[in-house]
Amino acid sequence: MIVLFLFLELLFVFYYKSTLVLLGADLFSYSYNDIFQTVASSGGVVVLAIISLLIYGVIVIKFLNFFTRKIKLSLNVLVLLFLLVGFTFLGTIITAKHNHSDFVSNITTNKTLYFLEATHTYYYPYINETDIYADTYLKNSIATRAFRKFEYPQPSEFPFLHKSIDEDVLSSFFVTETTQPDLVFLVVEGLGRAFSGNGAYLGSFTPFLDSLAQESLYWENCLSNTGRTFGVLPSLFGSLPFGKNGYLEMGEKMPKSLSLINLLKKNGYSTSFYYGGNASFDKMDIFLKKNNIDFVFDKDTFPKKFAKLPSKNNFSWGYGDNELYQYYFETKKKNKIKPNLDILLTISTHSPFKINDAAIYNDLFEKHLNSLELSPKEKDDYRNYRDQYATILYADVSLKKFFENYKKKDNFENTIFLITGDHRLPEIPMQNKIDRYHVPLIIYSPMLKSTSTMSSIVSHFDVTPSVVTYLSNKHQIKKPELTTWMGFGLDTLKSFRNQNKIPIMQTKADFVDYLVGTYHLNNNTLYKVNEHLEEYIIENDTLKAEIKSMFEAFKRKNSEITEGKQLLPDSLLVKYTP
Repeated sequence: MIVLFLFLELLFVFYYKSTLVLLGADLFSYSYNDIFQTVASSGGVVVLAIISLLIYGVIVIKFLNFFTRKIKLSLNVLVLLFLLVGFTFLGTIITAKHNHSDFVSNITTNKTLYFLEATHTYYYPYINETDIYADTYLKNSIATRAFRKFEYPQPSEFPFLHKSIDEDVLSSFFVTETTQPDLVFLVVEGLGRAFSGNGAYLGSFTPFLDSLAQESLYWENCLSNTGRTFGVLPSLFGSLPFGKNGYLEMGEKMPKSLSLINLLKKNGYSTSFYYGGNASFDKMDIFLKKNNIDFVFDKDTFPKKFAKLPSKNNFSWGYGDNELYQYYFETKKKNKIKPNLDILLTISTHSPFKINDAAIYNDLFEKHLNSLELSPKEKDDYRNYRDQYATILYADVSLKKFFENYKKKDNFENTIFLITGDHRLPEIPMQNKIDRYHVPLIIYSPMLKSTSTMSSIVSHFDVTPSVVTYLSNKHQIKKPELTTWMGFGLDTLKSFRNQNKIPIMQTKADFVDYLVGTYHLNNNTLYKVNEHLEEYIIENDTLKAEIKSMFEAFKRKNSEITEGKQLLPDSLLVKYTP
């Protein structure tokens, strides 16, 4: 038992050391192929654990065998010793919620018991008894009084169907054009605000992106709606609920939905998705096919002349950012006859953080450290994560090259670019729970007549509603009168506020985060969030109970999609999608 306990702890410690993420029940939400790719990219976590187990196991068993031959102990003493070992093991659990850093809290957590508890919760979830007065109670709650609400005309049949958003917050920033614009979404793997943009607490490692933000509409307090890539396509392009393990995990059973992809295709756009890895990962290809996308380009379609990212354990995720952008331009050489919606999702800033020409970016990393005015000790701390920071610098340089090349295209003047991260990469220590979701959001275009930096909190849920409303008002895109969007649209207020209730799924098995105004519920802990998205624990049982009730109400509603309820009637699909 001792060997087994310590082997498991060793395995989970190695996993945490590689990813800086505690392994929970999300392990059970991935396919074998997805697990294989993730483990292969992490670099020998399992191999090291097994070797360490063998060495440790042999030593312990030999010692115990020798010990028991020399000394005979009574049953009572043996039981006492076993209980002592057991309590020592259990005693390594430290509730570190009052620590200043989420990183410290995770280090001091017993990794094995975290996994076992998460597994138990996954298979035997807590079932909240339905309170028939809950909705009335919440409507009168002090926590919900100032927030925007949807009206749901048919909640029993279509739980998320509501009247479409009419507020157009983007048009005032753009010049009036009659030609429908091209839209290019650049979704950068792991791009977090912790190391990007003005005020980044780790110092910014994206100098080009910072300069672009000054010429753009820039939301410095944007949140991704999931802590992994599995959620970015449904959240950003469909403003969709999660289902049990993420919308994509439903696979072929994903309910039919409205999205930016199928709405624009119905309105004459050519739609494309570009990804340096395998589009089947996280079932992204199924989602794209169900949304009638025209073209999917992934690593299986790249010409042989492009070099893949360096392999580790004979595995490579695919192609780097620079190669992805080059391939994109090659496919766009033909004369276009339709406006385009192009989605590019990168992979370079992902474990194992191996890139081509690494020496160049390692040198750039060292030079960049000098510009941050750090002490020698702080520089050494940063060097522990050199590979991660070097790939961020690489991603930024690749974006700079992308825009230099795009400016040569005839349609540059009539293109709107949107840049964001799918989530904040966790392999650099995080300061708090919400840090994992804090990403930049930039809308850049030569069509902008004014720029602005917004401190209001928005999420990926808000993007599609605002883009569709803008295109409807300015470019006669047919907008549905009813939608299922989770977001109300982007908030363009410059000062800090949050008018929304934002559910966030950390992993496919951990639906534990809910943001209500400036209060963040994570599991059973309530935090207060400030204008820099720093957060502090709040001891207010009444407020916590109200927000937990809201979260549970949303979870009940969200589960109805998994149980088979549809998002919208067929009449809307026929009218507004291909």
